[in-house]
Amino acid sequence: MVQYLAFAATDGTGLYGLFADCTPGPGYGRIGTFEEAGIPKLGVWLSFADYLIEVADALYENRGVEYADGHQDTKVPGLVDETLVWDSPAHPRDPDWARFA
Repeated sequence: MVQYLAFAATDGTGLYGLFADCTPGPGYGRIGTFEEAGIPKLGVWLSFADYLIEVADALYENRGVEYADGHQDTKVPGLVDETLVWDSPAHPRDPDWARFA
């Protein structure tokens, strides 16, 4: 039986986000992505630690997150009401969004 644990939403609806693979076996602990009406993508990061390291590096370098497959996210860190929000610097969804610096 496949066991996934969603732990982060990447949009306001909660239909897109990240999950941890909690299925016993060799893939246990991998981080994947999910989206509405899509097939979950497994192993985007090999572990939660790898994911956290990449997010920390992206924050430090003020850039989008780079996925394990080399895909670079165009959304960059910013703040809205003292909350970390990743968004497009050219067209942020919230007018109060300010780039993280």
